[in-house]
Amino acid sequence: MGQSHPGELNSTDFASTLEKRKEDVKRLRVTISADIEWKWESATVDNARRVGPSNIKCNNREVWFHRDYSCGTAAARGSVPLNDGQHYWEIKMISPVYGTDMMIGVGTEDVDLNRCRHKFCSLLGQDSNSWGLSYTGCIQHKGQTNVYCSKFGQNAVIGVHLDMWSGTLSFYKDRQPLGTAVRGLQGKKLYPMVCSTAARTGMKIMKTQSFPSTLQFLCCQTLRKYIPQHMKVLSALDLPPGLRNFLQDNLSWLLDTNVESNCHKEAIGTCTTGTQTNLTFNEIRFVRDTSS
Repeated sequence: MGQSHPGELNSTDFASTLEKRKEDVKRLRVTISADIEWKWESATVDNARRVGPSNIKCNNREVWFHRDYSCGTAAARGSVPLNDGQHYWEIKMISPVYGTDMMIGVGTEDVDLNRCRHKFCSLLGQDSNSWGLSYTGCIQHKGQTNVYCSKFGQNAVIGVHLDMWSGTLSFYKDRQPLGTAVRGLQGKKLYPMVCSTAARTGMKIMKTQSFPSTLQFLCCQTLRKYIPQHMKVLSALDLPPGLRNFLQDNLSWLLDTNVESNCHKEAIGTCTTGTQTNLTFNEIRFVRDTSS
């Protein structure tokens, strides 16, 4: 009694092993959180024709425009084309936001990002091959602009959801959805794109996600649509812990509180709040039927 069998851990060894496993988990989490599925293209020989090596600097997650002074519009694109499925990424404005324009959007490989190198302009959306959201709150395509949201500035985090299943492009501001901005993108091969006319300005990729258009995702979209907008979907539903944690880790940008969609336009008026409750699927069906 009290003796250890061969291969059995004593209390000291067990504590040491447990601490080692905790450190392994921490390192794993850091690795996962630091991983991104695409990055900003570096100024290679091929890329220099498009972005110009003298007015832009790419460092995987970060892109910096006009390091010394600005004499036009600098732009960069993501390293991987996005076509099938669902794609979501977040861009943080890590510098002052000012000037003629700073934009976030998408475009095809036919977009010449070097075209306005010596001209101050709103580059993304000037042609038929790109779509851009300006920091002024306007969406542009084919040179036509429409007011879409309020202005955003330094430290704002702009989320971009490219849904190639339905062919739509939507934006989020600080995790609050702004609604569908563009339709009709099915069948296109698009790249994430950014541009700036302002000196010493930068943007940073905070996260990227790409995944298939599964039934699970489509169900989550439907739940977000019909559960009252001031409520978090995962707080409203009684879900198994494992499923809840998985959805929180992967789709929190879609399922969290959806207040901004009711108030991001000043004309809509004051936002409303309410008390969160747990809903059954029958109650969700009732909300859907009465709201349609």
